[in-house]
Amino acid sequence: MLTGNNANQFSSSLKPIVLSLTLLTTAVAHAVPTESTHSAKYAAKTKQILRTNPSLIIYPAFADNNHVSFYGGANIGSVNTSADWGFNNVTGATGVPDAGNANTSDNNLIGGLQLGMNFRSNNILMGVEGDFNFANVNIDRTANSLPGASLPFVVTQSYSSDWLSSVRARAGYAWNNFYVFGTGGFAFGQVSQLSRVCFPGLNFGTACGAASSTEIETGYAAGAGVEWQFAPDWSARGQYMHYDLGGRHANAVATFPNGVSLGVSASHDFNMTADAGSFAINYTFDRGNFNHVG
Repeated sequence: MLTGNNANQFSSSLKPIVLSLTLLTTAVAHAVPTESTHSAKYAAKTKQILRTNPSLIIYPAFADNNHVSFYGGANIGSVNTSADWGFNNVTGATGVPDAGNANTSDNNLIGGLQLGMNFRSNNILMGVEGDFNFANVNIDRTANSLPGASLPFVVTQSYSSDWLSSVRARAGYAWNNFYVFGTGGFAFGQVSQLSRVCFPGLNFGTACGAASSTEIETGYAAGAGVEWQFAPDWSARGQYMHYDLGGRHANAVATFPNGVSLGVSASHDFNMTADAGSFAINYTFDRGNFNHVG
């Protein structure tokens, strides 16, 4: 057993050893990099390589894995609008043949804005997009009663739409910088229609009847497209869309200019569809991190 004096001497002799071990441990800790030090140095080296060699970057397609990204952009294209007209019958007169059905179409420019979000799980990319597109659609037709009608008439029908919009789901396959997708959902647009029938050559003048409306018609939109991400936050796409806004029925009662009814009414139907091809540019607000360096 150590006595008091011996214990003090032994403790004093240990102090240099303890101090040396502490200094040695500190030096080793600073000399041997930790895992976090390795990670920090690797990240810094990677950033330096990417800055000087941007061609080595392989961007994640539109969103990093398990990441939600939001985007917005503009589009322009061409829309072919088709109107199915129906002049069903004339009631209140006999021997008046049907003016028949017809289909007319017109090509116009279409363009607007879109906003959406993407979620990526491995190579599967899903999302939702809403768009608002301006379109200058005007379609009309004129048809005469068939020869031999006991009460000859002329029917004029017109259709116009200033804009189309949709809210749709998107889903597809993404690899490298490309995305192939299908899309479908709810569509709506402002539709104005006019149906007018006139019976000329009567004893009291020409009797005409018209039915018109301007409504927000609803239906569906479906299509497909290919998108290419050509820069970290920018992408370009080509897309085809089919719109169907349903149909409407109208009934026009013919009257003379003095307001007296001819006692004859005409039944009209119309249905509107549109097929649009467009090119769009999108900007992604939060795409996520780089996947890897190739």
